[in-house]
Amino acid sequence: MKALASTNVNVNTQRELVDDKTDSVRGHDALILSWQPRWSAFPSFRGLATVRPQSQGSILSLEGTYEPPGGLAGGLFDRLIGKRLADGTMDHLLDRLRVYIKKRHVAFQHACPTDEQLNELERSHRSGKPS
Repeated sequence: MKALASTNVNVNTQRELVDDKTDSVRGHDALILSWQPRWSAFPSFRGLATVRPQSQGSILSLEGTYEPPGGLAGGLFDRLIGKRLADGTMDHLLDRLRVYIKKRHVAFQHACPTDEQLNELERSHRSGKPS
């Protein structure tokens, strides 16, 4: 996992694909994400990532919670600076996921034959001629 700022912090991560119960209209998958940095100066996180269709695209969202480390001093740091760092890190993660999904979608589209290609295959199959 890469934070907004460069760090060398090792992180234990967990992920699990589950049924998304947050949409009562239609079924979706959701991804539970959690991580626990091995260095206690960074917060652990647990959240739910979802993708929802919207007109010509999709909405990728990540909702979660973290507990600022460091007791009262950590809470003060979080209110002054840490929350913005956490929001920026989540935005960075969502942007990386968006780019990854878009690249996979484009690769999938190029790997799949077009309707015209499928029709040509079907015509050649019916006529017995190889395409």
